[in-house]
Amino acid sequence: MPQPTAGAQAVAPSPTFGDRVLQYFRDFQVLRETRSEYWGIQLVNLVDCVMYFGLLNIASVFLSENVGLNDEQAGYSVALFTTATTIFLFFSGTVTDWLGIRLSTHIAMLAQGALRRGVALVGLLPWLPHRGLLATVLLLLMAPFMAMIQTVFQSANKRFTTDRSRSAGYSLWYLVMNIGAAGGGFLIDLVRKWLGWSNAHVFTIGAVAGLVCSALTWLTIRSEKQLDLGEAEPARDAAPEAPAPAAPVERRNPLQIALAVIREPTLWRLVVLIGLILGARAVFAYLYLLMPKYWLRTIGQDAAIGTLQAINPILIVIGIILFIPLSRCSSWPSPGRGSRPTWRGRTTSCPSSAWSPSPSGRSSGRPSSTSTPPPSRPRDRRARTWASRWCPGSWPRRW
Repeated sequence: MPQPTAGAQAVAPSPTFGDRVLQYFRDFQVLRETRSEYWGIQLVNLVDCVMYFGLLNIASVFLSENVGLNDEQAGYSVALFTTATTIFLFFSGTVTDWLGIRLSTHIAMLAQGALRRGVALVGLLPWLPHRGLLATVLLLLMAPFMAMIQTVFQSANKRFTTDRSRSAGYSLWYLVMNIGAAGGGFLIDLVRKWLGWSNAHVFTIGAVAGLVCSALTWLTIRSEKQLDLGEAEPARDAAPEAPAPAAPVERRNPLQIALAVIREPTLWRLVVLIGLILGARAVFAYLYLLMPKYWLRTIGQDAAIGTLQAINPILIVIGIILFIPLSRCSSWPSPGRGSRPTWRGRTTSCPSSAWSPSPSGRSSGRPSSTSTPPPSRPRDRRARTWASRWCPGSWPRRW
């Protein structure tokens, strides 16, 4: 009887799809290395996304039904608001780095809360003169604070994670964002259909949410120090080490930060990429500019426009859970080799290599299989951190 050769090895069965999904979530255990500040910022992210997407999806309907603008005027008003938010993203990062994460979050959330309450009053007080102009101005004033909170999230995701946990940190941020986007749609139906309230009260709830986010920031974000600055990846079979002590964060004024970013070559490559995808990004604007009124005029005034608008982010959440493991099939290591997915613990200073576009106007941060890049020079690290907010997955969040 022929005997197996000495070099022959038993081939382990390939992992099932369920195994891949379970392993995908097990890899998030690396987030145990993070501090409470990371989880606090994710709570703020969840509440903020519920309100942002709720307000964005009801804005055109509110401006027409409650303020009295026609379709064209309402469209221009919302477009002015979203365009201004995008423009302010070019400048808000320098201010955020200068003020710090905690102070920036307090300012952004409290200012948004006050302005949202002002917009709600414009819709609830029909005797006010020039209500269309007042609502448009208040939305425009909200834009810089919308941009500020976006750059806060990008800074916090990097600062409150370690090098090993950064990819998982961005992935969870994106997952939470889309859960919040779906919640924003359900909030619209809660106000319109279940409670029978005016559309203006979506903005009223948004004002309360601003106070809640500020309170969460005060309760959970106590330190702003970088969790660790190590660039080296631990050996694959080595026991996990405790994260390095938190390092102090260098503070520079906005002009110094802006000059450092302008000298960063990565920035200009990203600007070119952003310009190339503007047409595709514009398609997503129709989701909040046209579709809410389309549902109402096609189905009727009883249409569940919020639930219909929530379909997109729900599909994104399902895709994150189911299709990312499928996308890793080609590179999934055999269990017989005793190795783990290659994305775990590997990251870049700008997570764009792992990001994919989102129908909700943002982009994803799913696990990447790219290898760790060479360490950057210390004097360039802050510029690279700030420039990472210009990735296609970060700056169009509000566009």
